Amino acid sequence: MLLTKAYLNELVQKKQIIEGFKYSKSSEPENYDIFISYNYHDQAYAKKIVGLLAKYGYSAYADYNDLKLDRNNVTVKTAKLLVAKMKQCKALFYLHSKSASVSKWCPWEVGIFSGIKNFRCANLAILDRNTDTYKNQEYLGLYPYVDFEKYTDSDQFDFWINTEDGKYVSLRNWLNGQKPKFHKNN
Repeated sequence: MLLTKAYLNELVQKKQIIEGFKYSKSSEPENYDIFISYNYHDQAYAKKIVGLLAKYGYSAYADYNDLKLDRNNVTVKTAKLLVAKMKQCKALFYLHSKSASVSKWCPWEVGIFSGIKNFRCANLAILDRNTDTYKNQEYLGLYPYVDFEKYTDSDQFDFWINTEDGKYVSLRNWLNGQKPKFHKNN
């Protein structure tokens, strides 16, 4: 399933995820699994995604958590700090939404990360409603998309990396270098 704002809000209300999950200074990882690229207007949902990732054992860097950054004073130093953080991450999730398509920073982050980490980026759509369809910008078609589904014959959810032609792999395996592939139906 592609994630919706309503579903993420429901997980927070049911206390199934911690909105705005933050690492303590002593527990902040040296390296992260995921760099979260999002538009400022989607910060509330970026916080929910970080919480959901943490629930399933993934570490994520999101700039709202970074005390070294000041959105009111963006400079070359800001860009350099973001590049340094990208180098500490295995992959990037581009949180795709209506507001992300007008962001100045999101395309820059995807482009820089693609160069640093050999295209290890994925689109994670945040839909307003579950009846909405996901349509990305043309250049984002270079990257797989993320959904959140159960394992076959299990009640356990996880994040999955999918290609448009039907190949997929679990996020954990993708982070460890596996590529999406076709799977036989059981």
